[in-house]
Amino acid sequence: VVCWEEEEMYLRPVSSSFHAFLAHCITVGRYEMEEDWVEELDDWQESAERDTLMQTLALPETLLTLEPPRNNIELHERLLQFDPQDSTSLCYLGGVHRAQNRVERALDLFHRGSEVTPWCGDISYLIADIFREREQPERAIPYYWSVVQHALPLCTQTMNWDLGEEHPEADIYEVAADVLTQWEKHVPAEIKKHPLWRVVAHEDPYDPDVREALGDAFYAQNDFASAEREYLSALSLCYMEHTQQPVRIYDALSRLYERRGYTRDIQLTHFDRQLPRSLF
Repeated sequence: VVCWEEEEMYLRPVSSSFHAFLAHCITVGRYEMEEDWVEELDDWQESAERDTLMQTLALPETLLTLEPPRNNIELHERLLQFDPQDSTSLCYLGGVHRAQNRVERALDLFHRGSEVTPWCGDISYLIADIFREREQPERAIPYYWSVVQHALPLCTQTMNWDLGEEHPEADIYEVAADVLTQWEKHVPAEIKKHPLWRVVAHEDPYDPDVREALGDAFYAQNDFASAEREYLSALSLCYMEHTQQPVRIYDALSRLYERRGYTRDIQLTHFDRQLPRSLF
């Protein structure tokens, strides 16, 4: 389960399954309302209905009987109890350990998070930032490069993580691209040969024309995964424009999915392109 942050235009992971998402909603809801259902439950009928609902949904009784979390750390620890593959909680607690100078423990949690949601660019950034702080560019660069190999909407913002007061507040993708450019002399030759490097280091990665052109180049090379990434990045940058570019990119995605036999993705692309712009 993921959350689409419409104002900021990015996706973030929430839960590893819909069943885990139900537990997430109850846990977060109790925390935000500071509600202890056990102490405040007076209505027997309501209690019986709630027990029936929990049994029907096969949710553990402890979701209701445990005291609500008292702070953010306890909240994310509780979320991990019910969903050990909650990458957001893994990374939040990793950040807590990093702030307490338990860096190896932080790295362990970040790596666990990256295994669960490899599609989320934030986690590579969190690892890279540790090596940046240690002044180890040769270890940081592969992770920064991993960040920019994600589609733009799959990277959030630095403000979502506790990275210290001096850390720049910006898009994670943007900061990763800037660091790679600043450390160009440390970047391995094989990365500099990659077509994406030119976009990241010498062009504007937030230009939809640039991303669309790169997608076309990858498509011509039958590198469909990279082409899809570039088309989705381009679309996220121009979908509000009343020009032919969004239409052209939807057509390109449809062709790509047809060649790969992705019937459901074709249907979703067709559905998405029919949505009125006013909904956005």
